[in-house]
Amino acid sequence: MGTEIKLSEELINSKSKIDETEEKIDRNKEFNEVIYKIVEHLTNVKTKLITDIREGKESFSKLEAAIIDYIDDHTLFVKGYNRKNLIKGVKDWLFYNWTYQDILDDHNTTEIKIVDRDLTIINKVNKNGAIMEPIFDRTEHFSSEDAYLSFCKYLARRNQKELNKINSILNFTDKNTCKDAILRINITSEFLNSRGVPLIVIAKTPRHKYTLDELEELDMFDSNIKQYLITGAKAGLKTIFGGAGGAGKTNILNAVIEEIPDDVPTLVLQRDAELHSEKFNIFFQEILEDVMNGHDFSLRRLSLNAMKMRVKQFIIGELEGAETFDFFNAAYSGHKAIATIHIDSPEEFVPKAIQYIQYANAYLSEEILMRMLSSMDVVYFMKDFKVNKVSEISGYNFEKKEIIYNTVFEYDSNKNRFIRVNDSCKKIKEKIAYYYNRRNILRSVSNE
Repeated sequence: MGTEIKLSEELINSKSKIDETEEKIDRNKEFNEVIYKIVEHLTNVKTKLITDIREGKESFSKLEAAIIDYIDDHTLFVKGYNRKNLIKGVKDWLFYNWTYQDILDDHNTTEIKIVDRDLTIINKVNKNGAIMEPIFDRTEHFSSEDAYLSFCKYLARRNQKELNKINSILNFTDKNTCKDAILRINITSEFLNSRGVPLIVIAKTPRHKYTLDELEELDMFDSNIKQYLITGAKAGLKTIFGGAGGAGKTNILNAVIEEIPDDVPTLVLQRDAELHSEKFNIFFQEILEDVMNGHDFSLRRLSLNAMKMRVKQFIIGELEGAETFDFFNAAYSGHKAIATIHIDSPEEFVPKAIQYIQYANAYLSEEILMRMLSSMDVVYFMKDFKVNKVSEISGYNFEKKEIIYNTVFEYDSNKNRFIRVNDSCKKIKEKIAYYYNRRNILRSVSNE
């Protein structure tokens, strides 16, 4: 007589959950396949209509009718999904960022890396702005590698780019698909990646930029450093914000821009639309590099043109090439100047800047370059969304041939507080005093 085998209720429930999960995955894959079929059809026969909708010339309802016709003609059906789900899926693919849209719309998401159709690395920050551990999302967003490749090419084409063997590295800005953020998108094609598929990196820049007060609340700095930032911006101190990616450089610069006096015409040059302001005296220019169509308005070319525009202040969103020479040359020529730069420590500022300057083939000695760099006033070193150190450049030591630093603030990570280390140097005090004296003189003249 055989022994009766009884499955426990826990095991039965567990098996049921596994079956439900597998069924959900199968349905999700089938849904992705159907959306891909519809999109392939529409992009072939409704190209102009899709473009007109994107440009606001036509309503989506016209395309919706074409989607319903295709569904009915091909008797498309996915268990658990209705027509409304399919229409939304097509809309998300064509006009938004497919199933990644919800991830990008999350306020805490700062960046996603789409490594493959079933691997997405999501970077987030917590409510205080601190970087969290990356999330490895294994959701299968596409039913096949062909569908994923098609999406990559369509994403590029939608932003007036073409992804192919010649154009294997693409960089562009998407200002339309994310309500609360501007997206900076980088695509490297399958010809460059060892996985044999494109890699997409999407970084977010919030449309609502932080104010200095908000950054203080997030513990990026204390009230003393905030006042130092405000005074520096008003006095026109030549400033560098340095640090690794995600350290908070752009956030703090975006806030500081609002403190620039109205009588200081300022030109901001950038690769992507990260810095922005509604102030009437601040002008923004973005690069346009499309050599194949005869457009080559690089950051360097914009920098050279900026010297002829009679602005008083010159800002570059991020120094990383030959434009670095033009930036420091402007600062050395009497212009007010602010920029960000990627460095791992405050001491890296000078060698990293010199490295970038060399890209311009300036053929200047290192001593002359050091003296040029000594015309800057303050270096803020950012780390983990905090002002880690504030160092003034008080001058240049001709005997030792080195820049003289005066550290005024430091962040003590053990005590979790910001410390005033030294008083400001003579050079900075004189610049600040000059600003306030001039302001008082102008105020008294206007009152007469």
